Amino acid sequence: MSNFQQQDYVTLTKSHLFRKKTPEQVKELLQAITSFVKQYNKGDLVVSNYDQAHYLGIILEGKLDVQKIQANGKSTTLAQLGVAQLIGEAVLFSDEKTYPSTIYAAEFCRVLFIPKEELVRLFILDNPTTISFIESLSNRILFLNKRIESLSLGTIRQKIAHYLLDEEKKQRSLTIKLPFSRQVWADHLSIPRPSLSRELIFLRDQGWISFSGKEIIIKDKTALEDLLS
Repeated sequence: MSNFQQQDYVTLTKSHLFRKKTPEQVKELLQAITSFVKQYNKGDLVVSNYDQAHYLGIILEGKLDVQKIQANGKSTTLAQLGVAQLIGEAVLFSDEKTYPSTIYAAEFCRVLFIPKEELVRLFILDNPTTISFIESLSNRILFLNKRIESLSLGTIRQKIAHYLLDEEKKQRSLTIKLPFSRQVWADHLSIPRPSLSRELIFLRDQGWISFSGKEIIIKDKTALEDLLS
């Protein structure tokens, strides 16, 4: 594969598809199928919502912004994907023929693409990889359910509290490290960026959280939980 590096096999073991494999096992499996690597500069279009969903992507390097382009041409960032995360797994075997969102390179990045028919060959060659793929789909469904739950909350303050408490469980720490910028976070919660900042300042002034850059410390977990009760 052009542009493929030895270190990429280690990176792929961090992806959900190959997380139960060693770098050597990943190399053996990829040598048995056809795949390719593409690289993108910041701002490059990686996937359009008009593109046919024929490939599973795995990020080898860099970050990608998942965006929804509205009818008026305005774009909303739904999520930011990082190294070892998958692209297109939710739609690849669905009745939908195109990707649901548009994806741009947030910085220089490299992506491994596996054609759908080659992914099926991979499943036949290695059943544990099939199970890992199904687990990834299940996690995506759970994520979407939590997103719906968050969007259904009445206030911006509740949405922020819900997100922080959910991250506290996932990161197993009262110190939350945000995986994206404040703007992307606001888009993720479907709230205005100034409103997010205003509510964070309120929570800080109440002594419930503190924050610096992309790090937020939950200082009064019970107070945040009471917001959702």
